[in-house]
Amino acid sequence: MSRLAGGVRRSALAPALVVIGLLGAAPHAAAAVVEIGDLFGTGAATQTSLVANGATDPHYSVVAFVSATNTGTQAGFPPYPPDASLVLGPAKAYRIDQWTPNVTTGPRFSQWITPPGGFPTTDPPFNPQDQFVIAPVGRYVYQTTFTLPASLTDLTRVAIAGTFMVDNLGLAVSLNGTDLDATQFSGENFVYDTSTPLASLFVAGVNTLQFRGRNLFNTPEENDFYNPTGMQVTITSAFYASPTVPEIDPAAWPTGLIAVVVGLALLEQRRMRR
Repeated sequence: MSRLAGGVRRSALAPALVVIGLLGAAPHAAAAVVEIGDLFGTGAATQTSLVANGATDPHYSVVAFVSATNTGTQAGFPPYPPDASLVLGPAKAYRIDQWTPNVTTGPRFSQWITPPGGFPTTDPPFNPQDQFVIAPVGRYVYQTTFTLPASLTDLTRVAIAGTFMVDNLGLAVSLNGTDLDATQFSGENFVYDTSTPLASLFVAGVNTLQFRGRNLFNTPEENDFYNPTGMQVTITSAFYASPTVPEIDPAAWPTGLIAVVVGLALLEQRRMRR
């Protein structure tokens, strides 16, 4: 593969899966299943429509960035560490089919998002419709929120599920400040546990989901301070059981162990010699 402008190389997809389980109580017979309507996939304008390519994501922002310890310059890009305007703020959305295509089926659409000050490139083969977005190396924290009604007292009857992809490494997903899977990464290897019941992390009112990822150096010299990066979150299910009418068949609700699945895919860089 050829290099992108500024010595930036492309990335390859390497999927992995993290499964999180929680022990949930059986709901009462008079329980209505209610969708969590304000939890969106990345790059979505509404649940079933996407913002335009290069437009601002109205629901996800980069709220924190940790730069590498070394400093320097890379041809064609600003000095490193970067100005905060390049890495913090509302994310931008892009269609990047070479990583994964836009999700335009199911209950919640999604596409890739990137730091707000990234540098799009139409270097072949990404021209004309698809783009890599180049941004500073470092650790990024993307954040979104969703709301549960203040009247919801039984938080064991809340369930969310989805997939999470990052270029280059997905580090963790957290709910209200607690990591969901205690994931620890070392290169491609990771371990996880499910010792913390997910239900205990939900709160009535505003809930905060954060997704942490890392954009890596691509050269042994660690002088390529800008590389392709991005994140895609697809929400596949988000609901709670409200003890209100109309009644639903109790058999329609899962009892005992409720499995909440967070799929975590890693995008590992493919290093190439200059």
